[in-house]
Amino acid sequence: MARPGSRRPYSPPQAPVQVPDYGRSYRGGQVARLYGVLSADERRQVIEAIGLKHCQRIGHRHKIAALRTLADLDAGWSTVDAWLVDDAAPGGTLAFGDLFGPLSVELVDRARELLGEHSDDPGVEDLEAMATALAAERSEVLARLLLAVVVDFEFTAAPDVLTVAAADPRFSLPTE
Repeated sequence: MARPGSRRPYSPPQAPVQVPDYGRSYRGGQVARLYGVLSADERRQVIEAIGLKHCQRIGHRHKIAALRTLADLDAGWSTVDAWLVDDAAPGGTLAFGDLFGPLSVELVDRARELLGEHSDDPGVEDLEAMATALAAERSEVLARLLLAVVVDFEFTAAPDVLTVAAADPRFSLPTE
């Protein structure tokens, strides 16, 4: 607490976490479809990667009581899971994209590091090697999520990602 008569320096309000350089995940998109076909254990792994604090922040920002009141991710993961699976859940597309935003950015940044000099124009072989390395480093589920993010964000590598997903069952993406 500041002393009487002293002033705190001005700090501008923090902008919500967005993905302005890339795009956004949305309900009905590849990320949502992938999430819907994952097993319960795999969905839990995705929610753990998103994190409790971020789920709470999104709940506060979008006034979603189910997310805002989470006290423990282990006990409340089914609440987040149910909200993500329900297309008619409060908060809609914007909240869905905000929930996946930071994890998406983290995965894309890591993929760019793994691709190295090929990050601007990766080929199918480069993408397959990157997905394999990411799966070994993090998990196959998060590697699949990254591929779904590339498709949702409409990167130029999206057609090659779909080729990788079709060729390797570890990285398969749901079809419409």
